[in-house]
Amino acid sequence: MIPSVRKYTTDLGYSLQTIFNAIKVLTMSDILIKRRGVGLFVVAGAKARLLAEGIEKLNKTEIPELVRRAKLLGITAADITKIVDKLW
Repeated sequence: MIPSVRKYTTDLGYSLQTIFNAIKVLTMSDILIKRRGVGLFVVAGAKARLLAEGIEKLNKTEIPELVRRAKLLGITAADITKIVDKLW
């Protein structure tokens, strides 16, 4: 179960509408489920699904875009490895 909308507004300082919008998006994305009269709950397996989607996006779009831009700039794979190792 997640905290109430009112708790989010007071703890985080966001407006009620912002919290309602976020809950709507998360509900439509099957991350949260509403149980009338009980509250909002995180759907079982939501974390694993979000992690898998993030990895897929990284592999299919973000890393290929990084490689494309690096090539345009003359940055080698070895240079990228050094940068990633430093940041890691």
